[in-house]
Amino acid sequence: MTTCGDFVGSCGRAPSLKPEGRDSLINHYTGYSVKIRVAAVCESYDGGGNRSRYFIILNTLLCLVMSQLPAALVHKGFWTNVDKGPVMGRTFTTDTQTGNICIALLAILTTLGVHRLWSLIIFASHQLRAAGKPADAFFRQQQVLLRTLPTPSSLLTDWIKLWWVWRKAENAVLRSIVFILLGIVFSAGTILAGTFTALAVSTRDIQILVDSRHCAPWSPDSIKDATVDKMIPYISYIGMTQQMSKAYAAQCYGNYDAVPERCKGFVQPNISFQQQRVECPFAPAFCKNFSQPGIQLDSGVIDLHDELGLNLLPAERVSVRKRTTCAVLDVENRTSTVDGDAIVAGVRKLKPNEEFITLQLGQSLSEKPENYTFALSTFVKNFSASYEVSTTDNYMTKSIAGSSFEPPPEMQSTDADVVMINIAKNAIPYRQEVDDPVFAAHVPHDDGQNETLFISDFPFSTLGCQIQKYQFCHAYANGAEEFCSKLEGLPNWTKDFSAESYPNASSLQIAIMQDIGHALLNTDIQIASSTLKASGLQENFGIITELPDDQWIKEVVGWESTLWASLQVELAEYAIGRAYRSPGVAAFVKTNLTSGEKAFCGKQKMGNPGGFVNINVFAVFFIGVTSLLVTLLDLVFLRLIIMPRGSPQMSRWIQEGIFQLQRRAYEAHGEGTWFHLEKEVPMTDIGLKLEELPLESSPVKESLGKEFSKGVESGNA
Repeated sequence: MTTCGDFVGSCGRAPSLKPEGRDSLINHYTGYSVKIRVAAVCESYDGGGNRSRYFIILNTLLCLVMSQLPAALVHKGFWTNVDKGPVMGRTFTTDTQTGNICIALLAILTTLGVHRLWSLIIFASHQLRAAGKPADAFFRQQQVLLRTLPTPSSLLTDWIKLWWVWRKAENAVLRSIVFILLGIVFSAGTILAGTFTALAVSTRDIQILVDSRHCAPWSPDSIKDATVDKMIPYISYIGMTQQMSKAYAAQCYGNYDAVPERCKGFVQPNISFQQQRVECPFAPAFCKNFSQPGIQLDSGVIDLHDELGLNLLPAERVSVRKRTTCAVLDVENRTSTVDGDAIVAGVRKLKPNEEFITLQLGQSLSEKPENYTFALSTFVKNFSASYEVSTTDNYMTKSIAGSSFEPPPEMQSTDADVVMINIAKNAIPYRQEVDDPVFAAHVPHDDGQNETLFISDFPFSTLGCQIQKYQFCHAYANGAEEFCSKLEGLPNWTKDFSAESYPNASSLQIAIMQDIGHALLNTDIQIASSTLKASGLQENFGIITELPDDQWIKEVVGWESTLWASLQVELAEYAIGRAYRSPGVAAFVKTNLTSGEKAFCGKQKMGNPGGFVNINVFAVFFIGVTSLLVTLLDLVFLRLIIMPRGSPQMSRWIQEGIFQLQRRAYEAHGEGTWFHLEKEVPMTDIGLKLEELPLESSPVKESLGKEFSKGVESGNA
């Protein structure tokens, strides 16, 4: 397990939320889940230099890189990669050392198989040509060469040599070309066979299966019944996963030519979605007056098997779709300035002459309702050189007891969640004018260093995200067309994903949808928006050199990337086990898992953490069985059963062997008395001395030659 450096997001404030002591650690219950809003501790300075801190939500974050699977949780043994089918997908995962041994054994088997297959082809070729008819010396020499069972490369070179010597013989090219090509093909095939062996054992960029005894879903009852103090480990863990999602999205959802190594922990490094500019999703008067003030981000239907690495059969598939539409709101005429006592009374001391700029875009639903949506201190506005992001939401699903404001009628929706994102730009200086509708800055500012800077036209901007819709689909076991829910607001993860709501879904599919619902709830656009890409462009004294005209689109796309990264992290965390990462949350995970939840535990694929290989079971079986069959066919079946000894073809095979040819040469010179003439190895009397064969050729009488030929044909020469 590796760690990443401290991840510091933008420091956010939400004046509309008035925390009461330690209860501020928990924002509100959403169904049976606590929705965690993570913010940094903001520090500001009064005129005397005294520091004061505004605690909105305090959470200690430990940023762990969760995209890498610990080696101890890799499933070692047999499993089926559904992507490759029931046959080719049969896989055996093991360590690198065992994989190297397997490669060596496969290389031996492959070499044996190729060698025996070649011998079989040469033997068959010799037998097909051994017709017992008169032939010229060119043919006889070819037969002798075949009888020596040369290697492919030896056959190639010697066959070419024979052709060159006998090139003037009748049809020399046609009589040679077949075996020349055969030698070339088998020489290349020997190399390819070695490559095929290597493909049977995959070592780079492989997918492995997660196997953890800690795998378990959250326990809704344990979360619901826990006290504030007991919730701290859960809150910290959720904050940790949120920060990891942000960090992963920043690293792996960009444009790159080759996938960075740090982004290979998941089956897909990122999830793609479409974006397009749209008109105002609310009443037109609520949006900024420019062409297409909205941006719509639509993932389309995302198959969790293909995109998120769940190893699901076709009948087990689950898909999810998310569509978010955000627009730049017109807020300049919807604000007022109020005395600071109305905002911070009972929370902190008021700064001298401090007032608050409030935005009226709906009614707060907090315990102490106020008639504003957001509020910004003029002290912070004038002296802070950092962005501050605050959010408020309204859920379509009323069983999610977490809505924090009631939007005006013109912004309400019956089939979508509505989120308001307020970006306070304060006194951030820019070296160049900014024309982006959210970060617009054209007001000159003298920094006292003979340089003209620009500050924002208005202290804050607001994005309204309506039509934040979700859709869940699942396949049917009988192969019918998949069922999809309506494209609407986020369901309650504990109530709306049940057998009653999805009567035709399997227990596995319900378990998957519940986990996805929890992930979407705890890392939504509110959490993602706490980090701005523009913050990363700040230099000394908070100065930003320039911002493009579409910076607001980059921010929204970045938030959406974080949401999809959170799903990648969440599914991996389910399989790995939350208690494995953070033992303190063990009290909040289930111990009595349903059959579907247990099945879910064995479905997550991830990238290779290093030190493991995948062996293709079919390839090993094919290489082993083929090599053994070819060997048996070559050594036993053909020669002992199909071509029994005594047959004319086998007699010619034996008589053209090097030992029988040697015998003939000695007999031609009257050397020795030979027996076992029908066997591959003839013999003389033991102890009989033979002279060296002379280098000169001796003429053989015609009658002797004919008698000799008859002996060859009968096997008794």
